[in-house]
Amino acid sequence: MKKIADISKWQGNVVWAKAAAELEFVILRASCGISMDVKYLRNVEGCVQNGIPFGAYHYVKAGTAEEARREASYFVFCTEKAAKQPSFFIADIEYEAQTQMTTEAVCVAFLDELRKLGCKKIGLYINTRYKWAGAAIGMCDIVWIPHWGLNDGNIPADKYKPSCPHELWQYTSCGSLAGVNGSVDLSLLSGGKPLDFFTGVETIPAPDETEGSEKKMFTNIRLAEFALKVFDAKWVYWYGTYGNKCTQSKYESKAKQYPAHYTASRKNGYMKDIANGCTCADCVGLIKAFFWKNGDLNATPEVRRQWLPGQGREQYVCAVQGIRADFLHSGYSRHCRLEIRPHRRIRWQWLHRGDARLRLRLRKAQGKRRPLDALGQAPCVYADLCRRWNRLPA
Repeated sequence: MKKIADISKWQGNVVWAKAAAELEFVILRASCGISMDVKYLRNVEGCVQNGIPFGAYHYVKAGTAEEARREASYFVFCTEKAAKQPSFFIADIEYEAQTQMTTEAVCVAFLDELRKLGCKKIGLYINTRYKWAGAAIGMCDIVWIPHWGLNDGNIPADKYKPSCPHELWQYTSCGSLAGVNGSVDLSLLSGGKPLDFFTGVETIPAPDETEGSEKKMFTNIRLAEFALKVFDAKWVYWYGTYGNKCTQSKYESKAKQYPAHYTASRKNGYMKDIANGCTCADCVGLIKAFFWKNGDLNATPEVRRQWLPGQGREQYVCAVQGIRADFLHSGYSRHCRLEIRPHRRIRWQWLHRGDARLRLRLRKAQGKRRPLDALGQAPCVYADLCRRWNRLPA
């Protein structure tokens, strides 16, 4: 029987070519609190090169629901840096901040955030706090429980098996694995789920794109259609907006945020837009609106706030696809990485054209379907509305 091991920086530089022969799969620590495991990227690379299936776990230090959401976001952020995504995502719940009073809230918030960020298979590594986790247990696809018995590296007798329902049993912290100097935690499948549940990458069926379908894929065709509707609806240019209604409160907010753009000489134009009940966006805001409105011109942008690890601030992201505004803004100088169902890399082509040429390019794009969530780098159209609108950015 092959082994299931969990590996972190504490195992040093694993020789994955040796470990591969002994492993069914491995669970790699990606992060701890708001720090990335320094060996995670190397470990993922080793697994990929040697055909080893892997999941990922995060050591949770949060003591509140808000902190838990931030750590969950950071966990996913770390996994996205790697060459391949894990097959499942686990929250390690054993830190002192998770008390009888806080454990359930922390676990529920962490797991809920993982779901919102698109993680398909999620769970908890939990032992003594199991009885405190409450509703979080029912949110899990995987419950992983450590219960070591004699802890001599061997599989213990059944009497040491955890009594709580679970899918993985960590039976020792004193195991051995080829390619690793020192002890390794080892686990067993123990809850009825088949091996391929843990080792297989879920295949997501192609969305239905028939006429009238509510499950259309986000493609350059749909973006082109959306941009043409924006032109016809006579949206106006307001810097820092993304398909918002022009209101006095929006003007005051943006004028305070971007005083260099909302100058006194332009105020009369903004007031006219408000009086006319216009909708506003800026150049990049058109792309944001496409995703954040879920492709519906008349919808309200669905956004929420997400912690940006290492930057000490939060950022708006799409509540549906989880797309961060930062990635869109970075496109002028380099290719963007976007999170679109499922996680994929996208290359944006920036087209700066006058209205007539833009319409022509958009209509040509409509004849060439290229999915924005296709594997690899899929070009799509970016519509620069500056020349169409009355005011240009400063």
